[in-house]
Amino acid sequence: MVSFKDEVRVYPYYFTNHFEVINALFDSKHIAITYCPLTKSGICFNRFIDNETYKILAFGYLYKDNMFTSDKEQNFYWSQMLMKIISTNKTGKVIENFNLIETNWKTVKDYIPEAKIYYNYKRQAEATDPIYSPTQNSQHIYGILNNKIEIEVNLFKYDIFK
Repeated sequence: MVSFKDEVRVYPYYFTNHFEVINALFDSKHIAITYCPLTKSGICFNRFIDNETYKILAFGYLYKDNMFTSDKEQNFYWSQMLMKIISTNKTGKVIENFNLIETNWKTVKDYIPEAKIYYNYKRQAEATDPIYSPTQNSQHIYGILNNKIEIEVNLFKYDIFK
């Protein structure tokens, strides 16, 4: 969960675990949410670096079992564990990070029902930043993708989740 000013966004494990990196624009800030499934650690950082906005991707390499990311053109590599750039002319540069809170659905539902929830129905890392806002709909629903048939989505009323 990330918050800027009066808006809260939730990035479910289903997507952070699947993509490992989600690029988003939030309150005029270009952010990246990274999640390493091996260490179960997540970080939110600013991807606007030295007056340039970078598209961040999971690179596939590990440092002490923790993920590396890179910009799309591989101009630099960023260590999630060290929280700094580790190659090229930006080596050692620390990137601004933002608070990222891990919580459960019950907390979101009970205390932050206006939170906007990230979803990516296309299941593509290149997709834009889709956000579902329960308060903008007449009925709260939660969609679960069927793993056997990717185009099938099962919808459940939000209220059935404890």
